[in-house]
Amino acid sequence: MIVAFWPRRLLALSLAAVAVAGAVAFARMRAAQLEDNAFWSGWTLLAIFVVLAVYNLRKRVSNLPLGTSATWLQWHIYLGLIAIALIHVHIGWHLPSGSFSWLLYGLFWAVSLTGVLGLILTRTLPHLLTAVGNEVIFERIGERVVDLHDEAAGIVQGVLGRPEGQVLAGFFIDRLDPFLRRPRWAWQESRERWLTSQCANVARLAGPDLADAVADLEEIAHEKLLLDRHYFLQGILKGWLFVHIPLATMALTAAVYHTGMVLWFRP
Repeated sequence: MIVAFWPRRLLALSLAAVAVAGAVAFARMRAAQLEDNAFWSGWTLLAIFVVLAVYNLRKRVSNLPLGTSATWLQWHIYLGLIAIALIHVHIGWHLPSGSFSWLLYGLFWAVSLTGVLGLILTRTLPHLLTAVGNEVIFERIGERVVDLHDEAAGIVQGVLGRPEGQVLAGFFIDRLDPFLRRPRWAWQESRERWLTSQCANVARLAGPDLADAVADLEEIAHEKLLLDRHYFLQGILKGWLFVHIPLATMALTAAVYHTGMVLWFRP
């Protein structure tokens, strides 16, 4: 798999580089003949924008035989790279002029940069999620946290009749209850050390009779920490899309409007 991976990527990058070099050479040839490059490069960019936008729709209709999502993603990446070069061919290798041109240019770069950021995140965060372990669906993290809170409360209620039960109840009310109320968007390495020390203290105060109950509460707390890490990492992966997709939608809308205005006022 690793041997086959890099040749495919190098081939795709080579084809993208050839496409960019061909577009630049064609633009320079036309410029040398005093011909405008804005029209053909603009239509090419609009077509690329549409194909890039269709990728999001493709993910919503995965049951249709339209090619694998991985193949669409590769097209999405390399067409995006081509578009970065082509937009500068379109504007003539200088900064845009006019407020709307700047808006469209800014949206383009916002989409491009968030796309690169998303590519980095989707290549790194899944490895961190694998290292965390305990695979869990993001939408079910909240439900599992509620279950852990109820489980911990049940353990404490079960020992309230014992003399040392109040020690455990105080620990739950002051420490565990706020922590187990909801998932937290944080990595919390320091919280893990804090919980371990707190559980050790309460185990010493509660005595050997409640050692099993303290151990169960500590296990619940550490599972909650793992859920928080999933909530943090998966939240980043999902939150990035809530930035990238609206920006891409605005950029495509602005590009369509720009094309319409050019066609309307074109001699």
